[in-house]
Amino acid sequence: DDRTYRESFMKETIDYALDRFEKISRGNCEANNRDISNEIAPNNVIAFVGDRGTGKTSCMLSTINIIRQREKQTLRNDPDAVRNHFMDMLDPSFFDNEHSILDILIGKMYAEFRNDTANIDNFDQQEMRALVESFSKVKKCLKFIGERMNHDDDSLDELNHLAAGVTLKREYHNLVKLFCRWFKAKYLVISIDDIDLNTVQAFSMMELIRKYITQSNTIVLFAVKVPQLTNAVKLQLTQQYGSIVGTGNHMSTAEIALMADRYVEKFLPINCRVYMPDADAILSQPLMIVEPDGR
Repeated sequence: DDRTYRESFMKETIDYALDRFEKISRGNCEANNRDISNEIAPNNVIAFVGDRGTGKTSCMLSTINIIRQREKQTLRNDPDAVRNHFMDMLDPSFFDNEHSILDILIGKMYAEFRNDTANIDNFDQQEMRALVESFSKVKKCLKFIGERMNHDDDSLDELNHLAAGVTLKREYHNLVKLFCRWFKAKYLVISIDDIDLNTVQAFSMMELIRKYITQSNTIVLFAVKVPQLTNAVKLQLTQQYGSIVGTGNHMSTAEIALMADRYVEKFLPINCRVYMPDADAILSQPLMIVEPDGR
């Protein structure tokens, strides 16, 4: 909890993550009031970076718990203070060709909304209808995104396919705005465990996070092993450009590796990364025994 973590060897790491979260929240207070079509989506990401077994997920969950505890304390003193709505952690092992991270996220949001309406008697009917309609619009966009465009379709269907990407970004932003208003929250906070572990879906996950999920009213936290994430991008790029890799002067494997590195650096800038402490370095430090009187 907020008291005991101060004695943990993760204290500095968690403090950095808390500071990053606060800066994102404070920096986007004005962005939520602007037209989404006129702004570049912010990189509202906090990545807990390290090898397997270094405590990435535990550190992320501890950070979230501390934020929630501090928020509850603030709300006791000031009921009108800014609050966040935290989604349950998403598990990438459930992502596949039929169910993307966006599909599962929207499904979880809808389930929370329906559960909330079932447990309260008095709510704004107009606000509820607006939110249900917003869910419907996002689902329709997801349908077009998930389907391969058939050029035998009529021109209207083709235009819907072409517009789906841009429309989804706008409709998702509006959905989160209405969803947060329903739960009286300022930001939707999403956490994802080990996004690199599902190597088959890792690249598509990154693309959906980059294109749609990282918006001014959404904060994303996830655990990741960067080298494995980079390898997943290399695999995708190799499949994409496989026919011209190593043929003549078109493209080399070194260029593929460089493209993957640059993609990951853009997706995950250094200031978004929270590095796990080196456990071996900590354990190799000499033990200091302090007497109760401080000697």
